[in-house]
Amino acid sequence: MSQIPLRAAIYARLSTAQNDKGNAEPSDSIETQLADLRKMLSANGYEAAGEFVDDGMSGYSGKTRPAFTRLLSAMDDGEVDIILARHQDRLTRNEEEATILRVGSVKKKVTWQFASGMTVDPSTAEGGLLAKILDAIAQFESQVKSERIRREFERMRTEGEFPAPANTFGYDGFEIVEWEADHIRAAYVHMDEGKSISSLVKLWNELQIPQRKGGKKGWTHAHIRAILLRPRNAGLVADKEGHLIEGVYGSWTPIVDEELWRRVTHTIGSGTSFSPGFKPTHMSTASAICGKCGFKTKSNTSQDKTGNIKILNCANPQRNGERHPSGHVAEVDALIRKAVIDAFAYGTTKELGDGTADVLSVQAQVKELQARRGEFIALRNSGAITAAELKKVLDKSNEPLAKLQAKLEGARTRSASAHMLVDLRAGFIDPVTHVASFEGMAELQKELASRFDALPLEQRRHLARTYVQVRLLGGKNREYEVSHLKVLSLNPESEEAWA
Repeated sequence: MSQIPLRAAIYARLSTAQNDKGNAEPSDSIETQLADLRKMLSANGYEAAGEFVDDGMSGYSGKTRPAFTRLLSAMDDGEVDIILARHQDRLTRNEEEATILRVGSVKKKVTWQFASGMTVDPSTAEGGLLAKILDAIAQFESQVKSERIRREFERMRTEGEFPAPANTFGYDGFEIVEWEADHIRAAYVHMDEGKSISSLVKLWNELQIPQRKGGKKGWTHAHIRAILLRPRNAGLVADKEGHLIEGVYGSWTPIVDEELWRRVTHTIGSGTSFSPGFKPTHMSTASAICGKCGFKTKSNTSQDKTGNIKILNCANPQRNGERHPSGHVAEVDALIRKAVIDAFAYGTTKELGDGTADVLSVQAQVKELQARRGEFIALRNSGAITAAELKKVLDKSNEPLAKLQAKLEGARTRSASAHMLVDLRAGFIDPVTHVASFEGMAELQKELASRFDALPLEQRRHLARTYVQVRLLGGKNREYEVSHLKVLSLNPESEEAWA
């Protein structure tokens, strides 16, 4: 009479760290484990009771292992007589799971067999003790390996070799996801113009830009703020707490340049323009910086004898209680207004830029190109084209898109500048010297002031940021230093300064 074969369940597992980027040794791979265990099953004449595989599940991470859970269910249903695994550290790696497995095995009279040929019967005193010893050894090894993995991750960070985590908007490992990066680049320009994160949230939701994790509630202020603050976007490296590691640059391609990233993140850190629903009400924070540390400023409300007043303070979060100079918003706004008007009154055509480029027209071109790229991405998602074909299309459109975005930035400046100067050149600006005549200067400045005041605040802030910088010097009389960024001849230290 032939003996009924034992029903054997095969269990294999590979941890996340081993699985990531092909770091597993060939002998540890899921394929190798399964091949060895199948040979063991066949050599012992067992009946297959299923294969249970946890691919990318660390036994020490504490995460639920789906295949391990299914194995326990199969045991409880009486479908398994023996479990085959490479080693006990593949089967159990923490005391909680080991106890559950031992109890279930004793209850259902299930034994364990490993590739070494060792068989453990947890229902016997000897087998139970051996299982506990092996569990303790496996848990110790897991802790040691976990520490090694943490050290390796830290090394990768400090050397700029750490890939973007899964579901990082804009990146797939070390590679840029171009259509997502397009939106990120546009977002930095958006913020650099003094607009709010709230307006960006509204725009992204209107464009129905998909999220990596398929969120049903749409983009939020917290989502976009986190994306903009991410050092990886500028090729910079942060530690595991998110703090920037100065002087270390990543091996990946940045989405935006470091200068733009630092400008935007400094402004976000100041809290002046980016809380939900916030809209700027003055020009000061677009141009004013701390005279002590050079950091951007933020506005606060204070009181004096006349009532509530707006105050400018240094927004540097690293002041550590140290006193930095402050200023009054009304005074700084007046200085900015005068400086911008002077720039347009005395500046040359070359210094100011010319033309009446239509911002909306350029924006439409950018939107159209992005829409075309989106169509090809949709075709790839539907399987109509291959990944290689999509990459070819995106690569081909990268340069035109970058040129359009640069043109858009220039158009925004020229649009505001053109509004200030259109129809004024013929009457007041000498066609040879390209500057206003002395006789008409007062009238020209009056007209420029009227036009500047008529601009929307967003464009006035843009002109302020483009043409002027005001340093808060502090002191009893609240002193300031005004610098012209375009019309350099107006700066006191300039060799071309007006007499």
